[in-house]
Amino acid sequence: MTGAGPSSLRPSAAMMDAYDPVVGQAESGEYRYVAYGVRVGSYQPLAPLVVAEDDGEPDVRVRRGFLVDRPFEAREGFQTHVAPNEIWIRHSRVGTFVARKGNEIVVDPLPDVEERVIRSYIVKAALAAVLLQRGKLILHASGAAIGGGAVAFVGASGMGKSTTSAALHARGHPVIADDLLGVDVCGADTPMALPGFPQVLLLPESAAALGRDPSSLPRVSPLSDKFKLDTPLGFSLEAVPLRRIYALADADHDAIEPLGGREAVATLVAHTFGILAFAQGAKPAHFLLCAELVKRVPVRRLARSRRLERLTELARLVERDFADDT
Repeated sequence: MTGAGPSSLRPSAAMMDAYDPVVGQAESGEYRYVAYGVRVGSYQPLAPLVVAEDDGEPDVRVRRGFLVDRPFEAREGFQTHVAPNEIWIRHSRVGTFVARKGNEIVVDPLPDVEERVIRSYIVKAALAAVLLQRGKLILHASGAAIGGGAVAFVGASGMGKSTTSAALHARGHPVIADDLLGVDVCGADTPMALPGFPQVLLLPESAAALGRDPSSLPRVSPLSDKFKLDTPLGFSLEAVPLRRIYALADADHDAIEPLGGREAVATLVAHTFGILAFAQGAKPAHFLLCAELVKRVPVRRLARSRRLERLTELARLVERDFADDT
């Protein structure tokens, strides 16, 4: 991993000396974290990001500021605006965020917005924007580590990406990211999956199928029907070679089959995080990045039934497929 040294959730002696062991607050008052291969310094806590183990200078700083000349229409809901070196994000009931030059996020929240709501925009949309500016491919995917390699599950919302990763976690494989998976396509000999943080978001029926009582888990928000499941088992912040990408598809039985090159590229383009919001679909460089990843990492269709009682068998199918070529 570039620019960060932590390899596990275990606090180091240096971290215990310089940081609050719960939230990662440095002596300067800045909160320090590591996620997706970058150090993050923030004016506010950013749980569930993993606390940095040392006091190295952040690659990305999150600060609060007053944003003028906001390039948005006066309407309700979510809007974005992409400009040279800037990606603007706004929600009419939350506030405005801007990612600049891959090293800064400025937050201008509306009065009385809950901190956890602001935090969710920072650790997802705003951080994804910064990673895009840093040249990373951001997939709408969940991922897990099997042995020394990573597998990613792509698909539309509700297709079961988080549930499939959680099923692998239940069999002893670390979850490396959920919903947003960063990939360093060209920075090493092998494309590398960049771990985010050890948590997946599950519907109550998925949590129950994996042996967890939903009533014992925190809800994402009062308006959400999903619950947070922490997955610290074996989690590491070290980048992991990406060995497989599985595109989830509905079927009446479980099966894995290869995707042809064109279909594979189209699948990755379609399942890039923020493909429309951040105007990635209009950029030839993004298409070429997806094409390069397809050349180097097998992309396969994972057809499966939605029968939750078969989650263990589905995880075993992925394990066998992964083992066949490794």
